[in-house]
Amino acid sequence: MVCTLGVLALVFIPLSVHAQTFAYLVRSIVDFLAFLAPFLVAIMVLVFFWGLVKFIARSGSEEGRREGKQVMVWGLIGITIAVSIWGIVAFLIRDIFGLPLVIPQVRNGDLEDATDSAIYGSDF
Repeated sequence: MVCTLGVLALVFIPLSVHAQTFAYLVRSIVDFLAFLAPFLVAIMVLVFFWGLVKFIARSGSEEGRREGKQVMVWGLIGITIAVSIWGIVAFLIRDIFGLPLVIPQVRNGDLEDATDSAIYGSDF
């Protein structure tokens, strides 16, 4: 717990020092969480599938099945938490701060052809 708080302090203290306003600080934190949420979902999906592989591979023993189920349950809990964070961040961005919601998109073609309106929407 103390290690986690230390890492968060290392990330957010520089943001607070350079923040011009409280809204800028909050926006920086929300942007960081919005950046982190898809990665958390991906990691938790991998954890779930790792549990599924363990469950199938060790299906001959009760201990192996129980271990695989436990990993799958923690993967589902992690997916739920990560998607909830993503939803809360989207709510903060769109409804509380009134800013355009940035939806991660995969681009096709050259990066030079992409415009900000294609990424951020026409409200940007």
